[in-house]
Amino acid sequence: MFYVYLIFLETRPIYVGKGKGNRYLVSVKHLENKFKRDLPVVILRDNLSEEDAFSLERLFIKVIGRADRLEGPLLNRTDGGDGISGALRSEETRKLLSKKLKGKKRTLEQRNNISRAQILWRQNNTESDESRLKRRTSHLGIKRPEVGRKISATLKKRGIRPSEEATQRSIEVRLGKPSPLRGVPKNRESVEKQAAKLRGRVGQNKGRKWWTTPDNACYMAFEPRDKSDRPGSAFCWWSTPEGSSYKAISPRSDCDVKGRKSFTRVGEQ
Repeated sequence: MFYVYLIFLETRPIYVGKGKGNRYLVSVKHLENKFKRDLPVVILRDNLSEEDAFSLERLFIKVIGRADRLEGPLLNRTDGGDGISGALRSEETRKLLSKKLKGKKRTLEQRNNISRAQILWRQNNTESDESRLKRRTSHLGIKRPEVGRKISATLKKRGIRPSEEATQRSIEVRLGKPSPLRGVPKNRESVEKQAAKLRGRVGQNKGRKWWTTPDNACYMAFEPRDKSDRPGSAFCWWSTPEGSSYKAISPRSDCDVKGRKSFTRVGEQ
């Protein structure tokens, strides 16, 4: 069973808490170290369910008022109840916490303790089917390749390899089951997105266009060399007797013949 307690500084209430067993002693000791004196504590209600204790804790904090909100004398940093709902942290505090935790490496003992605590929490706090379905739905369709790469690199660094069973299952999924999207016609938006990705792989020719001059010579450039140049279309590749290649609607000379497609030598006359 749970209880709700109130800690005083002389005659002024300074902290409302909820707990069971000797939980209140942790808060009392922390505040006594802060104020360098003994602090009295009063059990306001006991023999409560956890839900009733949370509700009563929130009620007392609301009625007495928090000091960080200039509503009363309480040093509570939250509105009460489970979690840190309503906690107020300054920008400076957030930066200090971020700096303190960034790059911090936990020992093996600490990691084991955290793992055991998480296992116990999951055993004592079963998730409802509705909550599980809502959490799963919220993650559907989210792709985070950078997270996958970090996890893979971390596992390789630690020498952790997937089991043979997991590897075999992955192979069966990849080879034994065809993609559910195979044969499904793509909509116009998907085709345009794929085309945009492919256009971005052109490299040094990215953004260049084919232009044709008034004498039907063809060249590739970002902009036309002259205002009379126009975008090229329906061109053929032609080869001159000297061996150069160019793209144009018609040959420049009667001696030119249709040549192979070549990006190495393009006539720019």
